[in-house]
Amino acid sequence: MEEYRKIESSEDVRRVEKEAIERLNSIKVCEVPEEEKIRIGIVGEIYVVMEPSINGNIEEVLNTYGAEVERSHYISEWIDFNLIPLPSYKEKEHQILKKGEKYIEIIIGGHAKQSVGAIIDFMDRGFDGVIHLKPFGCLPELITESAINKIIREYEFPILTLSIDEQMAIANTLTRIEAFLDVIRLKKRKKRIVR
Repeated sequence: MEEYRKIESSEDVRRVEKEAIERLNSIKVCEVPEEEKIRIGIVGEIYVVMEPSINGNIEEVLNTYGAEVERSHYISEWIDFNLIPLPSYKEKEHQILKKGEKYIEIIIGGHAKQSVGAIIDFMDRGFDGVIHLKPFGCLPELITESAINKIIREYEFPILTLSIDEQMAIANTLTRIEAFLDVIRLKKRKKRIVR
């Protein structure tokens, strides 16, 4: 990292860029057959979803187990929806909210309706499961959890809710994530056998 702090010219930038590309190209890529890939969506309260120091680096943890991860919240999208007054920036968020209307009719605060809509969106896009992150005691996300139970029963779709607080036990969380991924793998295997 020290060599990156010594960039003084455009030639240095080109040199460092070349070195970085060489490093990236040297990483061994493990190809996973499409039918074995696991795609996980992450939904929940925006800060808990986006901040790795709060959520226990859940994206990285899932990646180490071989899962592809996509979050329902990104700061750039939040800025587009909340701070930029152009209607085109709001279209995606309105579609997500509409998908959640069957389970939560009105916006009740927090990200409850967005979380439910994002779960439906992840299902529609062929994801294998969703992890719902909620701050301990967050009322909107507790309401989301009741909607999640309906979704699980209705669609038999794997959803894991993790309550996040300062007492969250890492070993317990890892065990729950491993079991969740095992359920998804088993479900995918059964689906392949039935075909």
